[in-house]
Amino acid sequence: MMESRETEKIQELVDQGVGLIDYLLETVQELDSVIRQLPDLSAKRGQLNKILALIKSFQDTKTPVLEDLEKARQKLEAELDTENVGSWAMQELRDRMIPLNSMLNSATAAVKKSDSSQHRPTKRRPAGMKTQQSEYRPYIIDCLKAHGGRAHVKTIRNWIEKEMSHKFSTRDLERLDNANGEAVWWNSAQWARLDMVKEGVLRNDSPRGIWELSE
Repeated sequence: MMESRETEKIQELVDQGVGLIDYLLETVQELDSVIRQLPDLSAKRGQLNKILALIKSFQDTKTPVLEDLEKARQKLEAELDTENVGSWAMQELRDRMIPLNSMLNSATAAVKKSDSSQHRPTKRRPAGMKTQQSEYRPYIIDCLKAHGGRAHVKTIRNWIEKEMSHKFSTRDLERLDNANGEAVWWNSAQWARLDMVKEGVLRNDSPRGIWELSE
């Protein structure tokens, strides 16, 4: 019930333009004011301990306890009960923080979700853009590593087509106007392979139709 009331209060403050941090500071200031008003009880605890020791000595010797001594004990215990206000203050702080923490977690989750949706990379490029040659490199390497460092060109083509199909734009899927009529994406992949050979990533003496890692 406490959590529900505090949640409603926080939401009301937010609607009024009061920030959650302001609410938190207000809560701490209220509780600090209460705690500062508590008296120093250490001296009274010492007095009570002495009285309790005297009462115990009377009881051990089966001597009637003086009425004034018993009244003093009761008075000090009642005054020391004020100490419970400190415990109440801490409990009050915890109760107020529960709904605040819940709302902050919800707000954080919403921000993360929004941020993720805004920065999620698009799976497919605009129709007129083709995939850069450099983007084929990791897929070529992954395929060769999966096949022991070398693979036939058809195996590599099938691998790339399967792994990158969700990225291909309309331009990538077009056919070149040449004798082979190959797809634009595959032509780009072969150019990427040529660059990798020049850089020494792939061997330049592999059998025809075989792509092979240098190491």
